[in-house]
Amino acid sequence: MIRIVIGDFGREPQYFPCIGKESLHCNINDNGQRLIAFATSNGLTVSSTTFPHKNIHKATWRSPDGETLNEIDHILIQTRYRSTIHDVRSHRGADCDTDHYLVIAKLRSKLKSQSRLKDKRAKFNLELLRDETVRKKYESEVRKELKENSVQIEIDVDLDWEKVSNAVKKAAATSIGELKRSRSTWYNDVCRIAVDKRRKARDDFIKNNTQTTKEAFIRERKICKSDLQRKKRKFFNNILHTAENDHTQGKTRNFFRVIKQYKQFNPIWNSIRDQDGQMSMEPESRAERWKGYF
Repeated sequence: MIRIVIGDFGREPQYFPCIGKESLHCNINDNGQRLIAFATSNGLTVSSTTFPHKNIHKATWRSPDGETLNEIDHILIQTRYRSTIHDVRSHRGADCDTDHYLVIAKLRSKLKSQSRLKDKRAKFNLELLRDETVRKKYESEVRKELKENSVQIEIDVDLDWEKVSNAVKKAAATSIGELKRSRSTWYNDVCRIAVDKRRKARDDFIKNNTQTTKEAFIRERKICKSDLQRKKRKFFNNILHTAENDHTQGKTRNFFRVIKQYKQFNPIWNSIRDQDGQMSMEPESRAERWKGYF
């Protein structure tokens, strides 16, 4: 397992055993000392200071004044695997709508691939079964498939189950059809035009750093952000109204399908700080810690 650490460390590195000689800066601050201690104690190497590049490709952050450039975003990797990273540099052309530049690392490693062959489960449009005509057609297809497969009870349960399952799936595919998986989105042509204008203004500002290009970029960025927020807010408000109507009308299936589709992932935290402020992940120690509150 290769361990890689990526982030904004807010540091200006200097040369140390865990740091290369291609840093943008010659001085080191307090955050830099902490990062060096972290890398040294964990056997890591700061790969982003290893490869020679122009200074414009080393800087990863531009200050709000538009003049100061710093290298504060870094990629760390285990020292024993540092040869797997072939290059690290920042890309100013990538428009991420942030004061940080995109940092890309080229990594090449021989990893053992593990193939996972799993049949894709088909989903059918069950809402069509509310129609009497479609439902009768489906029932007719099921009887037809079961008759052709000649299911015999109490001879081979597994074989009979496979025949019944195939019959139901074939009948559903014939009479109902698979559910088309299309995820609607709020990002439309209006948003694309606004983003393109912002990207063009940003490119002009990077190539020609003047007060005029800076003001134009700030203006286009503000307009773009406002348009995107308005479109996104309107889209999700419509989804909430639809889910509310489904819940009111008793359409439970539609209600939970919408909630499941658009809810965000919430990770489960399995750690807690003990009385000394240290992180504890053992179930026994966490249980003892919680006992103090009950």
